[in-house]
Amino acid sequence: MSKNVSHKQILSDFMYLSEKGPSDDFCGTTCDSELLLSVLKKDVSLADALATLITSYWTKGYDCAACDVDVLHTWRDTDNRCQRIKRRYGI
Repeated sequence: MSKNVSHKQILSDFMYLSEKGPSDDFCGTTCDSELLLSVLKKDVSLADALATLITSYWTKGYDCAACDVDVLHTWRDTDNRCQRIKRRYGI
């Protein structure tokens, strides 16, 4: 992740991606007790934890029982804002 990305930008990027649905195995990331503990102990910043979640939209893809995952992956791979997000986090 670029150190130049503000917390506000990270939150905005995460909210944009998550509007379409969760990433695959989302609970496996957000419920990760090691990540949560690292945030609580301040070993990992909240911004870095959110950046990890943002990255999961490309490394794991979308997972949505009520939607067409292939359509979401196509959107993610062609949407201009998604492409800027991808570049911003070095994905």
